[in-house]
Amino acid sequence: VHSLWRAGSTYVFHAFRRTKGYWAYQEPVHEAALEAKENPQQLAQYGVQTTAALRHPPLQQGYFYELQQTHAAWKDKINKELIYVDYFSKDPEQPLLDYYRALITSAPDRPVLQDCRTAVRVDVIKQTLGGVHLYLWRNPWDQWWSFQINDYFPAVLQLILSADSPPPVILALREQIGFRAFRADDIATEIGHFTAHPLSPTADYLVFYTLWSLSLLMGRASADILVNIDQLSRSLAYRDKTLRQLERMGVGGLCFDDCSVPISWYGEDDETFFEPLETQVHDLLLRTGTPEDELEALRALRQRFRPRARTSRLALQESLRRTRAIAYRYANRAAEGHF
Repeated sequence: VHSLWRAGSTYVFHAFRRTKGYWAYQEPVHEAALEAKENPQQLAQYGVQTTAALRHPPLQQGYFYELQQTHAAWKDKINKELIYVDYFSKDPEQPLLDYYRALITSAPDRPVLQDCRTAVRVDVIKQTLGGVHLYLWRNPWDQWWSFQINDYFPAVLQLILSADSPPPVILALREQIGFRAFRADDIATEIGHFTAHPLSPTADYLVFYTLWSLSLLMGRASADILVNIDQLSRSLAYRDKTLRQLERMGVGGLCFDDCSVPISWYGEDDETFFEPLETQVHDLLLRTGTPEDELEALRALRQRFRPRARTSRLALQESLRRTRAIAYRYANRAAEGHF
């Protein structure tokens, strides 16, 4: 299961974990795994409190329970580079693949790997390791706003911009926004650096939407199935169709009846902000080699699954909660002297 962050991936992971016959790894390509390389007990700290803070579905076990249980098999396979430095790598010998092999072979049931750092590596992973590959995606406006819940997600976007072997569109984007890459010996230092040097909202959305587009293009080209979390939440017909498709691929027994991701209402001011930036990204993609027909397919997919405006008390409550959370975040940053 490949996705970007804040696309409902923890819910899909949870759906697999609670289903008999699967051994589901939650984000094994994560700096938390690297930090726990010598001490797997560190993985136990990611539990109920983290779930509440990130508004994830409640989990009976901690995020990394399965990873902790198989620690002996993978502890010598993980390194710093496979998490962010190799984000764009197409090398079939990259360390990520040996790490995944260790996870797969040590799983006591059918292994499921859900990751948020492999979206543009679907093809090399599939070609090298096989398996069934699902690409999970969400409408970009809600997803980007969800990134603003804390400083972590905007910071890791900049870590990805600093990755090795970036595609031409990323090189062009770096130049357009005047991005300065940064590399340190540990990921925590890198996150701290980019937290202290945030992008403007305009540049942040340009980076996010470029990665969103690259990931969906890769998902469309290489994944076995695309799953839109907005429709999985709203449409019983779409939910049933998705389950039937998965069953035909040999992935059965799942239930998505409790899927529910927030979908906000947007007005003209939002369109004025987002749409010109998306046009800039589309132009960058074309100028750097994305075929017109692929870009048009991306636009069509986006339009087909664009949530219809639906003003409800729940949607308004969610928007108000989000606004308050972001206001608190920026107030705290100002108090800490980041502005």
